[in-house]
Amino acid sequence: MQRILLYLIVTSLFAVSDVRAAEVERELLRRAPEMLEHCRSKGYRNVGVLKFRVKKGNDPISDSVGTFNSFLAERLETALILANSSSGGSPVGIIRDASAVAAKTPGAAHTSADGRSRLFAAKYPLAWGSPPPQVTPDAFITGIVVVSPDLRDMSVGILAFDRAGKELERIVPVFKADVGIDALAELGESYALRGAFDGGDTQMTEEQTKEVLVTTALKVKEQQTTHPLADPQRPVLLEAAYNGRPVSIEFRGGEAFLPEPQEGEQVVLTLRHNPGVKAERLAVVLKVNGENTLFRQRKRDIDCRKWILEPGAPPIVIRGYQKSDKTYEAFRVLSAAESREREIHYGADVGMISLTVFREAVPEDLPPPDLLSEEDEDLLAMMRGGFPEKPAETLGALKAQLRSGSMLRGGLIESGAEEKGGIRIVEFEPDPTPIMTAAIRYYEPASK
Repeated sequence: MQRILLYLIVTSLFAVSDVRAAEVERELLRRAPEMLEHCRSKGYRNVGVLKFRVKKGNDPISDSVGTFNSFLAERLETALILANSSSGGSPVGIIRDASAVAAKTPGAAHTSADGRSRLFAAKYPLAWGSPPPQVTPDAFITGIVVVSPDLRDMSVGILAFDRAGKELERIVPVFKADVGIDALAELGESYALRGAFDGGDTQMTEEQTKEVLVTTALKVKEQQTTHPLADPQRPVLLEAAYNGRPVSIEFRGGEAFLPEPQEGEQVVLTLRHNPGVKAERLAVVLKVNGENTLFRQRKRDIDCRKWILEPGAPPIVIRGYQKSDKTYEAFRVLSAAESREREIHYGADVGMISLTVFREAVPEDLPPPDLLSEEDEDLLAMMRGGFPEKPAETLGALKAQLRSGSMLRGGLIESGAEEKGGIRIVEFEPDPTPIMTAAIRYYEPASK
């Protein structure tokens, strides 16, 4: 079975669209100097960023709505690094991925006084240094996001606390931002842009497109329209099999579910063109537990490498996380005890499969490239995500690497044995607006 991989090249053609749509990230970038000044005024030398909690409409507040919880924390961490300066003294030390250490610290949580005190008992790595020094944090920054019931806007509060603080302190004024197209998928919402693949009119402005997607996602959530994975006109079919036995996706309360696989079962996911719709080249990002099945990337879907479905080509059979162009790590279903341990590692994305579909861009429809401002370049660094595999020696070197965009990273389903499985690299320039995105839950964390 031949499998095809896109090597994604991010160009400035879509960079302008990205930065114009990234309202919440732009606000974080603009307010980062104020947050750093707060830290300096308090005498904080080392500060960590913990994942955000999110409340969607009437749903309870949660740290597990999707990738948005952890992505927003990572983007704020990047903003603080980019805004950091050593002028007038030493820069504020920014901890790398404080949530990962906090998750492994027994009893640690920023939602209670006792949990907050336990967070300060661990050592955390700084984001730069060779090797990065292990430090004791002086304070943590986190946030709460309230998404409006109509999914159109969000209110963001940035909070901080130190070892002496009894409560979380607001360090910048609460601000509002639109829910962008990227955020819809990161919040675990599902939608399909029907006009993109049923012959309808696709000549819409960015604002018109966003309004259609928000409206559709809300209708799916409220069960007023068919879930995209159940839509007969969906462009891509996702099939799952456990030990060679096909399993069906179920739909409840506007969400999609797969049966929980049992320990030791072989999980196989298959992507294929829907024979009932227009045959065209499509790019698909398929993530398991928030990690791309291609090289385990934890990035925005537009920035991930993608499976390419060619018209008339065989379906793509995915048996695990692709490790290279020749090998993959087979999916492995963990035991109940192992699953609980891995929940800590995956955090907000545990037990989720996500599917995002892109059309190929039409060259004559592409916007002309613009020169980006310094703020836009920093904003793109935030949106791309990812830190160098080898830590930068200095803050200045880390800033340069983040701005260059040269880094690459990549029962509960985990990776198992390495197997042979070749892929082929082809060129594909995706239209930046997904025509479909869907979230499927296959495992319910015990911590939820």
